[in-house]
Amino acid sequence: MHVETHGQKLYYIFAGDREAYLGRGGKSPSFVGQVVVKEAWSAREVPADTPYDTTVSPVRYLKQDGRLFHAEQRNGLFIMYKLDPSTPDTDLGWVYGTVAPDGTVTSAGRVESCMGCHQSAPNERLFGMKYQGA
Repeated sequence: MHVETHGQKLYYIFAGDREAYLGRGGKSPSFVGQVVVKEAWSAREVPADTPYDTTVSPVRYLKQDGRLFHAEQRNGLFIMYKLDPSTPDTDLGWVYGTVAPDGTVTSAGRVESCMGCHQSAPNERLFGMKYQGA
């Protein structure tokens, strides 16, 4: 979970092939068939000494720079799926989708707002994560 883009929310990243997404074992993170889902949450800063259970999965708290944030409310899903790069009407094979917290699909395909950021990503449209251990 990180405080980053998509509106300064906390989010979880899920990948169809986690090892490839993390760039391990010589695998490409951006292979045909890869799916990446970002689950976004509205976050609220809470007192840094707020107790929470680190054994509950997923942990809905994040400590960053001495501050503590709590993921309080789902804000939706951001989805990427990789097809063959020559597939028409894709972003070099990537199709994007967004889903509202109530399950409503809000966009799908060549989503300009997604493409605008992901075209500058360093890993074939994927930003990747700084892996800090499982």
